[in-house]
Amino acid sequence: MEFGVTLQNFIDVYKDFISDGKNYMMLALISSFFVAALCGFLAKRLKQPLFLGYIFSGIISAVLQYCFRSYVDIDTTYSLDGALNALADIGVSLLLFSMGIEFSRKDIKPIWGVAVFGSLAQVVFTFFTAS
Repeated sequence: MEFGVTLQNFIDVYKDFISDGKNYMMLALISSFFVAALCGFLAKRLKQPLFLGYIFSGIISAVLQYCFRSYVDIDTTYSLDGALNALADIGVSLLLFSMGIEFSRKDIKPIWGVAVFGSLAQVVFTFFTAS
C-alpha cells in the first residue's frame, strides 16, 4: 500500500473540488487575494507604487484563472463568466478607491480644472460615440 501523492491523484481531487461553482469561486477569490498581497508586498519592498503591484497581480490572477478554468467542465465554465466579470469589476473599483486615498487636496489642486473638464468631456464623447 502506497500513501504517496501523485500528480494524477492531485488533479483528480482538484477536479472534484472545483466541479462545483461555489468551490471554484472560492478558489479564485482566495488565489486572487493571495497574489494581490504578494505583489503588493513585492512592490513595497522594491520601493515601487503599490498600484503597480496590484496591476501585476491582476495580470497574474487572470492567467491563474485561465489555468483554473481549463480543468472545469465546459458547462460550468460558461456559467462562471458572469461571476468572474463581477470579480474583475470589484477589483477595478478597489484599485480606484486605493488610488483615491493616496491623493491629497494639495496634490489635486493644481490639476483640478483639467481633471474635471477632461473627465466630463470624456464621458460626453463616450456617450455620443457609443450610442
